[in-house]
Amino acid sequence: MKSFDKILASVRPELDCPLNLNEIDEVRRRVSEYLRIVRPYDAIQQPSWLLNDRKSPVWKTIAGKKTRFKNGVWLSTLDVNWQIRLPNGSMLTDEQNSIILGTIQDAACLYRDGYAGKMPALTTWAHFCITLKSIAIWLFLHKGKLAPERFGFALLDQQTLRQLFTQVGKGGWTEANCLVERCFERFYIEAFESQTVPELDLNTQLGGKVMEPICAWLTSAGAYSTRSGTRISRAFLADLLGIEKETLASASDRFLAFLRQFEPNVYAPHGLLLSDDRSREYPGHRTVTVEAALRTPTSFGPAKLLAREVEVILRLHPQLPDRLISPELVNVKELKALARKHSVEIKRTPFMPVETGMRYLDTALNWVENYGDALVEHFLRSMEAVLRFTAPYADEQSARNKWLKHILKSVPLPDELKAIGKGFGRVSLGTRTINFKRRRRAPTIHEAIEVLVGAIVVIVATLKPSRSSEITMLSRDCLKFNGYYYLQSDLAKRTVGPFKSEAEAKPIPAIAAKAIKQMQRLSAGLIAQCDERDDFYRDRLFVLPSRYFGERKTIHARVLDHYLDRFCDHVNLPPDELGRRWYVRIHELRKWTLLLMFWSGRESVMDAASELAGHTNVEHLKAYIALEFPGETEESLDALYIGDRLRTRTGFTKSEAEFSELYNRVLDHFNVKSLDLVSERELRTYIMALQEQNLFHIEKYFAQSDGPSRKICVALRKGSRK
Repeated sequence: MKSFDKILASVRPELDCPLNLNEIDEVRRRVSEYLRIVRPYDAIQQPSWLLNDRKSPVWKTIAGKKTRFKNGVWLSTLDVNWQIRLPNGSMLTDEQNSIILGTIQDAACLYRDGYAGKMPALTTWAHFCITLKSIAIWLFLHKGKLAPERFGFALLDQQTLRQLFTQVGKGGWTEANCLVERCFERFYIEAFESQTVPELDLNTQLGGKVMEPICAWLTSAGAYSTRSGTRISRAFLADLLGIEKETLASASDRFLAFLRQFEPNVYAPHGLLLSDDRSREYPGHRTVTVEAALRTPTSFGPAKLLAREVEVILRLHPQLPDRLISPELVNVKELKALARKHSVEIKRTPFMPVETGMRYLDTALNWVENYGDALVEHFLRSMEAVLRFTAPYADEQSARNKWLKHILKSVPLPDELKAIGKGFGRVSLGTRTINFKRRRRAPTIHEAIEVLVGAIVVIVATLKPSRSSEITMLSRDCLKFNGYYYLQSDLAKRTVGPFKSEAEAKPIPAIAAKAIKQMQRLSAGLIAQCDERDDFYRDRLFVLPSRYFGERKTIHARVLDHYLDRFCDHVNLPPDELGRRWYVRIHELRKWTLLLMFWSGRESVMDAASELAGHTNVEHLKAYIALEFPGETEESLDALYIGDRLRTRTGFTKSEAEFSELYNRVLDHFNVKSLDLVSERELRTYIMALQEQNLFHIEKYFAQSDGPSRKICVALRKGSRK
């Protein structure tokens, strides 16, 4: 039988056809594309982006231009692991599960190849694969009804999806997989040697009569981690529940809070749900309390993502009609509405307090302006001195460290670094216990470089608002000069499959260019010292030193977060009332800058802000602002800003008479002596009421001082905005 493409090519248009030959070719192309999409899928063909055998338990796929073949090995691939444990004890890759495995693998191939529409971005496709595996696990929890090992996803219908979306809406995939309930059931059966498990409210703290016997059993079973001695081992839990450790790694705060009841020796000041990370001086600003984690519903985010990916599955039904659910059986709009009833609004990136952002930016500017150039050169000279000689006593750490100290102290310290270089002769030992005070007072040469890299990231992310991946993957030659400095980068949100658009170079201030030049010099020096042969690393801006001399770190998505944490601990802002510090992230700096620009100039700066942010048009920025503050007006955003300023100020100068007058007026209105006694909502509502009466408005703009500092000046004006 002839292929349809050949038949279509042989069809001649009528003589009076209104289409020209190019238009006829386009019609033929579109019809062929449509037929390709609606035909049943042929799973035999090997996708061009799959680098190993399709039957492999772990797929290695192309991850854009960073993927390369070196010394017989594919590097920097996007991997998908299909070898996961299912609730019935089998592995997804077992022969008995070939139908469900084939279903989700075929769906993954179809989606990446564009059968559901345009080709997805790699991160979108990777998350789709995770969702497919999550649905498979859920199907096996209900295998008696849905028989996934025989029918794949085909027996799903609106009723079963209502159950899934209700559970995901209540508590994400942790709730859908019943992790809390399954965990308590296993704990109770083992501790009390009883098959009858009482029905208890697992959203509250359990009583001692239940907790103490379970803790005793966990101790006798060796459940507590040998590393910390206080936390339940995730490997132990995974074996107990018959699940993957990766499932526990992404578990909800509610599950972690439930476990914390059986971890009585964990240090938890103010009842915070602390992680096992001890690399920071304080918990981060997003750390919640155990009580809040137990009681607060999950955000709508997981259910929203699930709905989006169910829609993709429905669009793939024509290719896999016997194994995927039919679109005629599903109303996604109803499912989203159902999940929304059980969840709370999606948690957006928090807006960093203005004073916090200014302190971080001011310190970053100071380091780059006053220490950066000298610090980079001194670091490279020190590393060169260490690498020039073969270390004696290679197997004896104390003798080796003594030798390293001697070498480091022999390198002359420049005058510019006298203020921060007292500890440059010490060696970073990489111990678990970190002396943060000593790090601030006398950092080692490695610790000082970490602070500088954090400062560079703060400056670049603030003065050229960018996404995290855009900054992490900057190329070495990203800085352009044509009378002014420009930054060239890829656009993370403008992708087709593995390919990202390269944005037009955007203007940046000279101080940001200076920060980038320092990073270029550091990276070039490390490349030479490490004798780096990999072109991918040779082309990167952020080539970062390991604490092991002569080695570099691997570049990955979250690598710069480590340096931001080091920088924030160096700045040493005081923690809040719960003992949490604001550890800034790149996306928070992006949002902070864009909203300050919006506040300062309204419509007059929208084009410039949109250009800096990498949006294709100004409407994207307006949508971004509306998304972060749904239903907000300009006046309500002003009120949020003013309330933040009033709360953080302890006194006012003569030039701030209007702020002082407003502050006293607010205190009088609420009959209090401190704004700490007034809720944020009440304060904001009252300030908005004063604005509506045209009693005042605010004006904000950037100002440059004589030194390296940059300031945001805020003027509170009486009357309405003209």
